[in-house]
Amino acid sequence: MVAMLRESIRWIFSGDSVEGHLSIIMPTPIVALEEIAGFLEGSGITVHDGRDFSAMLALYERMGLLRPDMLAKLRPPHAELADNWRKLHEGDASLACTLVARGPDGVPQGAITAVRAWDEAWLIQHFGVMPEAEPGTAVALQIASSSLLLTRADLRHACCFVGIDNARVQAWFDQFFRLGDAFEVASRIDLVRWARLPGGNSKTIAAPAGLEILAIEPGAPSWGAFTRCLGPIASDALSMQFNTTSRAFACRGLERERNVLLLFDRGHQKAFLIEERASPGVNLSGMLDTWWLFSLDESRPLDESIVELAANAISTRCPDERAGILLIPGSAPPPLRAPGFTRIAGARLYAFNRTGVRRFRDELALRYGDVRAAMERRRARDARGHQ
Repeated sequence: MVAMLRESIRWIFSGDSVEGHLSIIMPTPIVALEEIAGFLEGSGITVHDGRDFSAMLALYERMGLLRPDMLAKLRPPHAELADNWRKLHEGDASLACTLVARGPDGVPQGAITAVRAWDEAWLIQHFGVMPEAEPGTAVALQIASSSLLLTRADLRHACCFVGIDNARVQAWFDQFFRLGDAFEVASRIDLVRWARLPGGNSKTIAAPAGLEILAIEPGAPSWGAFTRCLGPIASDALSMQFNTTSRAFACRGLERERNVLLLFDRGHQKAFLIEERASPGVNLSGMLDTWWLFSLDESRPLDESIVELAANAISTRCPDERAGILLIPGSAPPPLRAPGFTRIAGARLYAFNRTGVRRFRDELALRYGDVRAAMERRRARDARGHQ
């Protein structure tokens, strides 16, 4: 079986035509790191072992992945970050796997991480390439990561967050969603983001009269709002059932938790406020150390008092060293005037079911074949010109 997987990755990266090969299926889980390394043999992509966190952090910074609000929590890199990053990658790849693309000189040119973030989904994160990387490096990393995920029996969905200002990656997804049935296997949701930065002015404000908060358990009767806001694919991916994920992280000495609050206005349920928590170093962008705000009334948008109440709850419950991000689905929520919060560039949440992951991987493989064919034609022309 490993030999079959090696051959599958060989045609993806060899420069041969990929036409006719897209029916290859990766049917069996691969969890041992040595088997994954064999799977990628000859591709120019290696498996990161979780050591030398500072070098990986420097690579991400050079690739432009880390915005100022992210770097504020990562600099200087303290021992806990490096230790958690190592725990995330130690042993087998059942919790996370980071792939690194290297150039002919062995210098890293790009990276991508997949982490088991929810019971129903893996998160694709920390993805980027250097400007000087060889053509096709970004596509090759995505193909390799998707192919590895498709070997896993526990992959039901895959998600990623992409900044609205990341035009290059957004263009890849735009092309995918032009396919006629793309929305049957994937979804995309615009998110407004407010960052609460460490060390900022984060004083809490008094909640207006009549507004209150109650902690609840996932699976409450009002949970339909979650599906209405995100749609069936994304809501299944970010499943509120969270037991398996929490236990898997705890076995590595890491935290991955979720808390749910219900916001009331004069006795009427108005919104959910969901806290996502992860150990520092698990997710450098902060998207797993964040808060979601969902309206319970699909016919009416969130009003300003509810948004301010949510901000107050975050300031009360979130110490400065765990400053996170408030995510609000949609494109035009009410303004947030709470101290300590800064509006940052919006993002899109992309969610794929298993069929969508395979379809996206196959579309990328076709595109990679086109890139390699164009490179070969250019080399042939250059060779003729020097004769």
